[in-house]
Amino acid sequence: MNQEAERLASLLTRALGHLPASGAVGCVAIDGLRVLSAAGGLAGLLAGRCSSREREVFSSFSLEKRRLEWLAGRLAAKQAAGRLVPARLQFETASEPGGRPCWRDFPRPKAPALSISHSGGLALALVSETAACGIDIQLWSERIENLRERFCLPGEVELLLAEPGCSAPDGRNRETAALLLLWAVKEALRKAAIDPVLPGFLTLRVEEAESLPLAGGGLALRLAASGGFFQQQPVLALFAGDYAVALTCAG
Repeated sequence: MNQEAERLASLLTRALGHLPASGAVGCVAIDGLRVLSAAGGLAGLLAGRCSSREREVFSSFSLEKRRLEWLAGRLAAKQAAGRLVPARLQFETASEPGGRPCWRDFPRPKAPALSISHSGGLALALVSETAACGIDIQLWSERIENLRERFCLPGEVELLLAEPGCSAPDGRNRETAALLLLWAVKEALRKAAIDPVLPGFLTLRVEEAESLPLAGGGLALRLAASGGFFQQQPVLALFAGDYAVALTCAG
């Protein structure tokens, strides 16, 4: 684990304490895998950390970028599961028919919920034995402003901006930061949805926001959904360097 990935995993582990359900986070640097691949060391990593079926999935992607993103996400999932289950066990990932990541033959009677996300040079995974979970990471991009009408309801950005915990990295535009956090929040909550039909972005509404007592800022949000998906769910959102991250263990 490189230093950036280690810092982010540590930060998110502290943030998880502000959710009602427990979980564990893993973080892997995609750039580190790219360096390893260039040095010819990826085959050894795959042989030691991935099952034959996982190696087949890895090889099925034609683009190296997609292969490394997939691998980083699965390694992050195994890292997170290793924090949840302290024994030195092997974990094999798989995918449900709709593409949602899951476990194959998890070494416990009940497999934990799993969520994976990647953006830029980092991949994150969140696992929870007590609740459905979702995580999302977004690299800073001002293009988010062009997507505003697809996911943002009236008053939501203002609700986030009213909190000092809604901070932008390096003094950048706070409204752009709020939009990135809001997108990540709704993505994380959609990933935590148990129903195979995911709620739409505009069916999710931020109803409450308060600042988290973390050194770098952050927000604790509560969202409701129309259409009967759920009543109200907590989601945490924060910036870590250039990345907006949101996570939820939706009990």
